[in-house]
Amino acid sequence: MSTRNHWFDWLKLFAALAMVADHLRFVFLDSSWLFVPGRIAFPLFAFVAVQNFRSSRRIPYMGRLLFFAIISEIPFHLLTGQTGNILFLFYFVFFSIELGFLSVATIFGVIGCDYGILGAIGVFLMWFRGSSFLIAFGGALMNPLPFGWISGMAAVFADRKISCVPAPSCVRWMAWFYPLHLCSLLLLKIALG
Repeated sequence: MSTRNHWFDWLKLFAALAMVADHLRFVFLDSSWLFVPGRIAFPLFAFVAVQNFRSSRRIPYMGRLLFFAIISEIPFHLLTGQTGNILFLFYFVFFSIELGFLSVATIFGVIGCDYGILGAIGVFLMWFRGSSFLIAFGGALMNPLPFGWISGMAAVFADRKISCVPAPSCVRWMAWFYPLHLCSLLLLKIALG
């Protein structure tokens, strides 16, 4: 029986907080500076998604990913004005990995997603090169500022199988966090007019 990596759970919680900070700029337009610390979220979530894909039964995992991508799309679009939330990007990349080749559908799919081709390249490289590549991905590809390097180092640290700190009970609700936080921020945006 393997011991759960509690640092992995803390990493997910940290990524979720960074994502909320990033998305708050769509509610409070004068807080566009939140974009900078919010860039920590994508490399961390990409790392988490790749690790989950590695350790799960792949087809059911992809089914859940697609389900949450679909239910998140309307609040994502209404909040950000964009289409193709990040869960679709992960789905298309994992679909290609499962097929064993890069399909035309994947290429067109990721072009329409948040983070686009660069994000897909980063996820592919994490899959093939492992978590140590995340430092370069987080720092150089997604964010020239130090935040990308910080997120990369945090992910590599979490991957070292350290489990001496109690984890927050965030394991079961993390799947619902993405669509629920989008809906909450959208309602707040509507309420503030």
